[in-house]
Amino acid sequence: MVLREWGEIRQLYRVSCYRPWKTIFAPTKAGCYWYLWFTLLFLLFFLLRYLVHLVTASPTMDQTGDFFLILVTGGLWCCIVKIAIATEFKAEYATHGLANFSMPKKSLYLHYALFLGELAERGYTRDTVAKLRDFILNQATQHWHTGSTRKRAISVFP
Repeated sequence: MVLREWGEIRQLYRVSCYRPWKTIFAPTKAGCYWYLWFTLLFLLFFLLRYLVHLVTASPTMDQTGDFFLILVTGGLWCCIVKIAIATEFKAEYATHGLANFSMPKKSLYLHYALFLGELAERGYTRDTVAKLRDFILNQATQHWHTGSTRKRAISVFP
């Protein structure tokens, strides 16, 4: 029972990592985030054009221009993705104050906030998760101290 619940929680944690990307790239959201798809198409076009210039071995001014356009379009696409994720997850941004963090921390904290939301939807409380974590840690330390040749650390949620 405990291991099954722990497995479910770990699976929720893994799945919540991809939720922002799955949400903004869902076909049903294509109308809302058309600018994201449009920029991605331009980025792929410039990348393909640049690769064609590399393969044909004709160094021209177009090749340098295409490389510059790849950099500009890629930067624009990254900014647009940040805006789309912030727009889609307004509630999480407001609840957890995610707008104040840098992008790497913002995505990490958004992942954790979505994970907490999934736990709450499934009916898990903080006490339940803490009891499961303590049980797993106790089992791991008992296994660790028995001198087993297979010593493996259990990953714990932050």
